[in-house]
Amino acid sequence: MLHVGDLGLEHREEINDQEKFWTSTLRGLQVLKSDKAMYYLTISIVFLAMVYLPTESVVLPKYFSDIDDPRGLGYVLSSMALGGIATTLAYPKLVKHFKKRSIVIGALAATSLAMIPMTFFPPLGLFVLAGFLLGLGWGPMNPLMNSMVQQRVAPHIQGRVFGVQTSLFYASGPIGMFVTGVSVDAFGVRPVYIAAVSILIVFQLFIMFLPDLHDLDREAQY
Repeated sequence: MLHVGDLGLEHREEINDQEKFWTSTLRGLQVLKSDKAMYYLTISIVFLAMVYLPTESVVLPKYFSDIDDPRGLGYVLSSMALGGIATTLAYPKLVKHFKKRSIVIGALAATSLAMIPMTFFPPLGLFVLAGFLLGLGWGPMNPLMNSMVQQRVAPHIQGRVFGVQTSLFYASGPIGMFVTGVSVDAFGVRPVYIAAVSILIVFQLFIMFLPDLHDLDREAQY
């Protein structure tokens, strides 16, 4: 089994700027899969993005358009953004006071708890609070992932790993938006959102109880 640390500690490969795209991608994926904690964290963020991004771009605009309340849409989206900004900026302090595994579990729990009341499309005040909590959960995920790659992957291979992760993240949003949009047109916004959130929560619970997540807290190698 290939270990991330082996790539940098046992030997140092020369950087090959002419490496073919698929070769570089497969090497980045191999390194990512060899670190189970980082791999599962990446997958959890990808799945979360497939629901989070359609929430703000498809589900909420459709719902508030149907009830003719554009101001309500603005309030909810703003609360989501404020929550995300708050925990993104607070990440350096969070990581000093909490274990990384605790941050991940807290973020996954926050997004799950926030989305449950949102599936009922509650009164605006509760909607705004749920949106803020959802943003709080979403905020620390990207800085955590970026810091993990820099601390756990040899510098000469980081670009390949970042490339794989970025490709997955950029693909997950549009895929989620397309599937959600088509499904909403066919079945309506409420049943589609309930189904999407239910699937996400089950997946997040599975991730939260994985023993591999304990490895998130091992000491940085780089």
